[in-house]
Amino acid sequence: MVFLCWARPSPHEQKTCIDKSGDFNYDSKYRGSTVKPADSVQQDRELSDSGFSVNHSRVLVGSGCETFEKGKSALQNWRHFGLNWAFVDPRTPIHTGVKFCVCVKELFPWLMMPLQVVYVNENRSPKKAVASFGFGSGTLSGHLLAGEERFSITLDENNKAHPIPQLNSPTAGRVRVKANSLNFANYLQILGKYQEKPPLPFIPGSDYSGTVESVGSNVTKFKIATPFAPLLASDHSPNSLLPTKLNYGCDMVAVGALPVAYGTSHVALLHRAQLRAGPVLLVLGAAGGVGVSAVQIGKICGAIVIAVARGEEKVKYLKSLGVDHVVDSSTGNIIDSIKGFLKARKLKGVDVLYDPVGGKLTKESMKLLKWRAHILIME
Repeated sequence: MVFLCWARPSPHEQKTCIDKSGDFNYDSKYRGSTVKPADSVQQDRELSDSGFSVNHSRVLVGSGCETFEKGKSALQNWRHFGLNWAFVDPRTPIHTGVKFCVCVKELFPWLMMPLQVVYVNENRSPKKAVASFGFGSGTLSGHLLAGEERFSITLDENNKAHPIPQLNSPTAGRVRVKANSLNFANYLQILGKYQEKPPLPFIPGSDYSGTVESVGSNVTKFKIATPFAPLLASDHSPNSLLPTKLNYGCDMVAVGALPVAYGTSHVALLHRAQLRAGPVLLVLGAAGGVGVSAVQIGKICGAIVIAVARGEEKVKYLKSLGVDHVVDSSTGNIIDSIKGFLKARKLKGVDVLYDPVGGKLTKESMKLLKWRAHILIME
């Protein structure tokens, strides 16, 4: 049940919403099911068929009892709803049976959703302290339609605190991240200079790899422990995440850096430049993430690849990838070296310039281009 409000809901309007919600009527045998241990819920088919699933992943937020107490205080003060688009009255007590109202801003209007605290669990055992509560909506008949959520903070065997969120849908899943890549865009985000500015604090990263830890009851393609990586479609919207299974035994760290760098080069070289066997590809900054991906894709396509990088170690690495001509930008004239290679191979010039560097080198590289060459600027 959802109520509409054209302005930010007042306490009186929230109370009216709660009063109109009536009794919370989902089946009592399901009430508080998310408080059960994750392994028992996972094995209970009746709960699974009714829309329950438990997320096994944990996110480290700190270490020790002090962090645990702060996390517990955050739960008890509804700070997990402290967003610019949703809130709960912070005076709402977290006790079993208490009704409350979540207010969500949906452009126009505000939405008010009546909910009820289903259980509260506060275990102060010195071995494994746990503070958690679950809440649900029983205003629709049947638990599958009503749902129940769990929020929790726990101390693990290493005395570290983790929040344990609950899957919010039978079609949802959670992944334990193994590797997370950092690209130039993430560096700009950290400096606050990128066009997308996430609210602080945030964890920088563009793509990742990991293993599936939990899936909803309606998920059939992915199973627990499946290697996983998300690939972005061209529009980069949240709905363009294409979950991709990986082969067991693959290098998860390498895969964690695959989607952005290799996706960028794939679109640039194959879709924009229509790269094929024969043309000359010049890659500037060839030892970086997108640079290496451009070199490898270029070789697979059968292009003649010229790479520019700085330092003996990088030059040696690029040669190991089969690059046709590598120029060390720290030891000689780049343009003269490339001209010499083109002349020796009786080539007329560069067909595709792949440039993640910019500046003076870009301007100088223009002297090497053939008529109707493709210039790919990587920003």
